[in-house]
Amino acid sequence: MLDVLLLRRTLARSPVRWVMHMAMFYGFLALAALSGIGLLLDIVEHYNLAGYAHEAEMVKDMMALPFDIFGYLLLIGATIAISRRILIKFVRDNTTAYDALLIGSVFLITVTGFYAEWMRGNSFLVGNMFEYPIYAPHFALIHTLLALGLFAFILPWSKYIHVIATPMTLIANRGGE
Repeated sequence: MLDVLLLRRTLARSPVRWVMHMAMFYGFLALAALSGIGLLLDIVEHYNLAGYAHEAEMVKDMMALPFDIFGYLLLIGATIAISRRILIKFVRDNTTAYDALLIGSVFLITVTGFYAEWMRGNSFLVGNMFEYPIYAPHFALIHTLLALGLFAFILPWSKYIHVIATPMTLIANRGGE
């Protein structure tokens, strides 16, 4: 289980890759969970379910800091991935256009996620400096479609299915290959 949760094998091979993978793995995991909770809160707020619209809005405001923290964690991981491909000759030589497209997509989705939150005025670190509520839902939809497109239509048929397959294989084999 530690091989899955702490990526011990990756750490043994390369500490920089380990930081990159941990940042991306936990950044994505937390942002996916927070997005699901945020969707539920949006529904509660919009339809005023059980009269909890105000409370849902308050909880969404409190989620700004966790969204920022895990968003920056994901951004750090994506930046390390891009930097390794630019700065390290061995990695650069072994990077295909396919790899560059996938890593670039992750980076683009992360940046559009930040901007979508900024437009909603829902950023702890930036505040409402970029708030533009008229276009915020449209930009959030673009971000969501990009993310779903990558993870629903590209990820399952790419080599990045290892994000799902490797943990399942390690758990099934109790840590074996």
